[in-house]
Amino acid sequence: MNKDQFLASGLLEQYALGITSEEESALVEQYLNTFPEVRAEYTSMRKALDQYAKQYAIQPPEVLRNRVIEEVDYQQARSQDNNEPVTSSSKGLSGQSGWSRFLVYTAILLMGVGLFLLDRKAEGLQQELSNQTVLLDACQEEKENLESSNTLFAFLKHGQTQQVSIEGTPLSPEMRLIAYWNEATSKAYLNPVNLPAPPEGKQYQIWADVDGKMISVGLLNPELPLDRLATISFIEKAESLNLTLEPEGGSEEPTVSLLMANGII
Repeated sequence: MNKDQFLASGLLEQYALGITSEEESALVEQYLNTFPEVRAEYTSMRKALDQYAKQYAIQPPEVLRNRVIEEVDYQQARSQDNNEPVTSSSKGLSGQSGWSRFLVYTAILLMGVGLFLLDRKAEGLQQELSNQTVLLDACQEEKENLESSNTLFAFLKHGQTQQVSIEGTPLSPEMRLIAYWNEATSKAYLNPVNLPAPPEGKQYQIWADVDGKMISVGLLNPELPLDRLATISFIEKAESLNLTLEPEGGSEEPTVSLLMANGII
């Protein structure tokens, strides 16, 4: 292609922005070395890129900036050696068109850099928000645990909280549990002091004896740590607490033949 076609192609602008391939760069450099007008246009573009970046306080990438400086120095040296004046009058109509395209490419590049920086900042803020959310959730959980511990401590220290020892039957003589029973607050807890894991498919169930009738007050969660108290239902006028081994999920009536432990309230 001739000089005018080359200037209209946009390759010079892309070369100035450092986004041409190796083959395209070689072609551009060939025109730069052949046509002084192309060299003058390119030099003006490089200078404008630097001024534009300073004006909008967004610096282009360091590699591109260094390339601009090197090329300007190179052009000044060639101009001095060959006595080639670089003036705006040498650009012509094709140069004016190339100049407009160059400004567009430059604006796109600078906006891209700005958007990249904003995106990185947004990612940082998002990560910080995520970290703060995790911390807030942890604090909320800790607060709830502390409130629960304070409530339980107050219950255990209550003057009317009764401690009920539930001892193992001949089916499980080593089994032992402690229930905390309070008629004033109508609350009850169970501490599985020495409770072996139930057989597969089975689950422990607690019953309160009220006038000879067994009423379920809760199932024991096999995953509950031994240092945690299990909440059980409070039943008025209960005379005793009884532990049976039931099918997983519990039963409507206790399996008396599998009475594992009991204690008088």
